[in-house]
Amino acid sequence: FLLLAWGLFLNHAVFNSDLWFSFSFVTFVMIHIIKNVAELSYCDRTVVFTYAENNGAFMGNGADWQEPYKSLILVILPVLALSFLLFHTLFSKVMSLGQAIGFSFVLGGGISNIYDRIVFGKVVDFLNIGFNDMRTGIFNIADVAIMLGLGILIYVFIFRK
Repeated sequence: FLLLAWGLFLNHAVFNSDLWFSFSFVTFVMIHIIKNVAELSYCDRTVVFTYAENNGAFMGNGADWQEPYKSLILVILPVLALSFLLFHTLFSKVMSLGQAIGFSFVLGGGISNIYDRIVFGKVVDFLNIGFNDMRTGIFNIADVAIMLGLGILIYVFIFRK
């Protein structure tokens, strides 16, 4: 399945210049494949794969909020923001390759997280990284895609010509 996704990505990227779709699609597909791993630990617990349901936002914030505020802040506002970003990415006439790639990672990760929140009522987090007692919170590949996209965008905006 991953080979099919990457094949579609390469075909689309080579024969069409719409990289935003390719990166967003591959990111979305990979996120949903990787979410189904069992609990595993690597490199003396430096990297731990563990299942955690997140009914809130970052680090579970907002999980105990009352409706309709919870839906407004955790579903409606992100859907509006992602819709605006998708529209901007699709129709911008002055977007650089770096911006397209950065926005695509943000879109792929954001759409994956909001899809899970709408369909399942939660986001599944499963990655934990650290050394001894100094560890990250539990997160998922969608979060990594969003942060990678933001990092690319910051780099592009700081170092653009």
